[in-house]
Amino acid sequence: MKGKCKLYDEESELRESHIIPKFIIDYFKSTGSRFIRAFDTPNQRRQDGIKRNYLSQRAELDFSKKEKWFAENIFKPFLDNGQSSFVYDENLYFFLLSVLWRGLLHQLELPEINKDPNLKILLKVEQEWKSYLSGKGYPKEFKDVNLFLADGIAAHDTEVTGVDYYFTRTIDFTILADNSGQCIYVYCKFLRFIIWATVKDVHPNLNTELIIEREGGSINYPQKIQDAYVMQSLLKRVRIIESLPGPSEVQMDKIMAEIIKNPDSLYQSSAGRAIFNDFRLDKNKTQ
Repeated sequence: MKGKCKLYDEESELRESHIIPKFIIDYFKSTGSRFIRAFDTPNQRRQDGIKRNYLSQRAELDFSKKEKWFAENIFKPFLDNGQSSFVYDENLYFFLLSVLWRGLLHQLELPEINKDPNLKILLKVEQEWKSYLSGKGYPKEFKDVNLFLADGIAAHDTEVTGVDYYFTRTIDFTILADNSGQCIYVYCKFLRFIIWATVKDVHPNLNTELIIEREGGSINYPQKIQDAYVMQSLLKRVRIIESLPGPSEVQMDKIMAEIIKNPDSLYQSSAGRAIFNDFRLDKNKTQ
């Protein structure tokens, strides 16, 4: 379709762009179910992630270069090879901000976001990130980008269920905000990568080892989220998702039929490990 590119403001043929890059969706499907279920429509099975006509071919190509760098230098080494130390350059900062920006564009389409007076600041955020991503200058006000590399959950003392699956498997993006509008984050997670950018926060950022520097730096895994407020926000997100309606009986029958047809594919997958670990954690809490 013809339209104006969200990144370069040029009239062109718009590509149907993935909000979460396609290589991540492909990896998600290859290490678990072939289908993706949206939280708001649990009875719909999609074979692909959310896509929007945001970008021109030029923008897609520019983003794909950073995606390739991330896939080869961080994503696959961490998930497939168990690498625990990484040296990065500006490619990582650009990639993470490009994912957050695309997620923010999607969130700004939602009535509950664009009608909330506390969240009007997100329009300013979107413009500053767009300026950086299109090569017009570094972010100055909304530059705080954080990356947390998650691991399987050995134990937890919360009342939340499905914690392991959320932290290691779920694909999610949203706006995390308190009721007062004093704390606002643009948030995204995919598999074991959790990223967020601070828009407003009355608390100092205690997660110093999670901050991604624009010029480059290093990452050492495992990590820990030091900021209790941020951790509470993540657990709140898990609770919200767990409280949403699950698949219908018909859909559950389809899921079980898929598992029965090839049980080893679940048992041996990272999705299966997360499901069985959550079952173990929930069982231990009831004993």
